[in-house]
Amino acid sequence: SMLPRPLLAGSLVVDVLSVKQYAKTTMLSNLPAESDILCLHPMFGPASGKNSWHGLPLVYEQTRITDFHRASRFLSLFEDEGCRMVRMSCEQHDELAAGSQF
Repeated sequence: SMLPRPLLAGSLVVDVLSVKQYAKTTMLSNLPAESDILCLHPMFGPASGKNSWHGLPLVYEQTRITDFHRASRFLSLFEDEGCRMVRMSCEQHDELAAGSQF
């Protein structure tokens, strides 16, 4: 693995990919146990969020969190911009998202 494991220990690692389960599994397998993991997916793109994020959904899972204050501060960046915060497992996200792709 090319990951700088010592630098990641004690860090909050956040993924913003549109497919969540693979990212979650990969991070849990490859990041140090001391790394906090937050999986999120802004369910909007540049066009829909151009003028405001108010009411736009941000799906997230606190996958592995030991520093809840730090994770809450990070999530508050989106909440303060008006995102509708949707807490959901990565598995549920992928199942629901797959049903809406076509």
